[in-house]
Parts: sequence; structure tokens; C-alpha cells
Amino acid sequence: MTMESTPLEYQTFWRRLGSGLIDAVVFLPIALLDWWIWAHVSSVAVLVFWHVLHMNLSLAYSVIGLAVWGQTVGKRVTGIKVLQVSRERLGLKRALLRDSPWFAIGILGLAADLPKVMAGINPAHAHAKDPGTLGLIVIWGGTAWFVLELGTMLLNQKRRAIHDLIAGSVVVRVEAAAPVPSS
Repeated sequence: MTMESTPLEYQTFWRRLGSGLIDAVVFLPIALLDWWIWAHVSSVAVLVFWHVLHMNLSLAYSVIGLAVWGQTVGKRVTGIKVLQVSRERLGLKRALLRDSPWFAIGILGLAADLPKVMAGINPAHAHAKDPGTLGLIVIWGGTAWFVLELGTMLLNQKRRAIHDLIAGSVVVRVEAAAPVPSS
């Protein structure tokens, strides 16, 4: 499947990539807060609460943004929107379905992390030394899922990744991205 055979409205790969980068910048303050909490908080109860919350914030951001507006901040800036294949609003059920594989991976990640968190150990630091069997499953499972998603998206005309097939969704251009100045 070549780019030329894909209708323009579905040529969203680079916009999706840009959207992900922008959404990562949106979450930079949360990452800084995470660093601060792990450096200054010793209460295991607070650390467990924070870790569970922190692990779910990006999924909540995605589900709410897609269910209500069809966009996250990154998708809005890059001019793409997630809709049902019928072009109707995605809605909560389909937004949850779309992110359900990441919810499953997140639950496994929490199961791997909680013993470390309950010992007052930052799992981000612990994973660098020894992620453990469940941690390795999460790491390799997440990586495999990402590669499958990318392959699926690039091999069909409407650029639908597996999560789009699960949710009955499609990502479309809704406005032109800012023109690149000619030199």
C-alpha cells in the first residue's frame, strides 16, 4: 500500500507522530511532579496512591479527550480527529475500547510495580536494574503491541491500527496543518 493509494484524509502517520510528541510535552509537568514526589515523599500510602494515579492519567486523558472531542491536545494541534468509521462522534464506550489494550498492559505494569512501591522503591529506577519477569512481560508485550499497531496502520488504506479496528474508529484529517515555509 503506497502513500499515493491512500486518500489524503487518511494520510495521518506524521500527524499522529507529532500528536504523540505534543501530548508527551503536555505531560511533562506530570513527569516533573512524579520526580519530585519520589524525591521528597516517604509515605508508602501516598506513594502507592500517586503511582496508581500517575499510571492512569495518560489513559484518562486519552479516553476523555477522544470520547468528548475526538481529540487530545496533540491531535487538535496537528489537525486530526478520531471518529467512528461512520464519521459519528467516538463516544465513551468506543474510546474505552480503543485504549483497552493499554489498560491491560497498564494493569500488568501496576501488578509488577506495586511490590516495589510498597517497599518505597521508585519502580522507574528498579526497572533499570531488574524489571523482574512480570516487568519484562510488560516491556516486551508493550513493545510488541506497538509494532503490531504500527504495522497494521501502515498496511491498510484507511491507516487504521489494531486499536481502531477494535473500537470501530478511524483517524482523519480535519484541517490542514500549518504550511511549511519554503526556503
